[in-house]
Amino acid sequence: MLTIKNAYYRKIAVLFSGTGLAQLINLVGLPFLTRLYSPEHFAWFSFYSACVAILTLVATLKFENHILLSKSQSGVTHSVSLVKIISLFVSSFVALSALVLSFFIKLNLELVLFISLGSGFAAWNLANYYLLNRLGEYSVMARSRVLGAVVFLISAISLTDFIYGLLWASLAGVLSSVVFTSINGGARRVNINKSLRLLKSETSYYRIVLPSSFLDVLSSQIPLIFSKGNFSLDKVGNYGLYNKCVSLPSAILGKAVADVFKKEAFKLLNENQSAKAIYLDTAKKMLYIGLLPYILLQFYGGYLFMFAFGAEWYFAGEIAQIMAIRFYMGFVISPMSTIIYFGNYKKLDFIIQFLMALSIGACLIVSYLFNDFLLMIKGLTISYVVKYILQFWVGYRIACSKVVY
Repeated sequence: MLTIKNAYYRKIAVLFSGTGLAQLINLVGLPFLTRLYSPEHFAWFSFYSACVAILTLVATLKFENHILLSKSQSGVTHSVSLVKIISLFVSSFVALSALVLSFFIKLNLELVLFISLGSGFAAWNLANYYLLNRLGEYSVMARSRVLGAVVFLISAISLTDFIYGLLWASLAGVLSSVVFTSINGGARRVNINKSLRLLKSETSYYRIVLPSSFLDVLSSQIPLIFSKGNFSLDKVGNYGLYNKCVSLPSAILGKAVADVFKKEAFKLLNENQSAKAIYLDTAKKMLYIGLLPYILLQFYGGYLFMFAFGAEWYFAGEIAQIMAIRFYMGFVISPMSTIIYFGNYKKLDFIIQFLMALSIGACLIVSYLFNDFLLMIKGLTISYVVKYILQFWVGYRIACSKVVY
């Protein structure tokens, strides 16, 4: 068991090295970007990112999970192709629809085109990334993230004269990752007919996983979209910066842990072995690692944000203090929650996400009625805490089950 654990954490370390460097670049660059761009610029960037996150789900139909979980190599190849085919169709459809509608209604065509391209690039990158994970090419995955972060930062600093400078930079960063991963193992020959057959044989991804993931992403992104239309851009920009900052620890370590944990847990359960040991051991280590950042955010969030990003970003620190417990629990539990996607357990995730969506909807309605932005933040915090507790309990039960249905 010790050898298995050592191999498990070595894989995480390889992926973490590149992921950590990539997010360190993002972290170092943020103080520069917050002085080059206003909260209003970050509000537009947050809105764009939220829309891309939602549209990317449609552009993949969640078949990237089949790349990792398929028991046959042909299933892997056709899943990669299917994701890329769907993403091309969805991205083109959104762009052409917006172009046609712009002749009849007032529409921010430039922003819609950014969103369509962003979702298409993100879907391709996701397909390449999951394939490389399947192949164990953690070094390529790590270098890809570093490249994307460097290109984003250089582009963002160079394009400050444009209102959508951050959007251009985001596209450039993702595109560079797509090209790099495609050259280094992510490319596969496309067989359209065989790829499309997966839509008939593997229906659970878009019948169960997609609605569940859609509710999850909608719950996390709709507050930003909602806020843009109901509160000041200054508050939305501060909330966007908060999201950007607190997501870094999860992106630095949590993503690496999730990628390796999902693969190793599936392997154990598929061999009728318990994944309880790595589930609890991973949770315990994440608990220790996240403790100091949680304490700093909980008690000194406002001052930390003001010191790092300037006085106009103090409100982002206040948001961080309120949502510190959400950050901590998400950092610990989210990497292991990927186990819920296994087999028929997907239905449990859908139930959790559905309840979460109802809770988020109630928070938004109440905050709108009282015109209170911080009330929304507090409601979101409570909702996420309950969600993470449910995910941890369900994940633990699955890890102990010794079987993938």
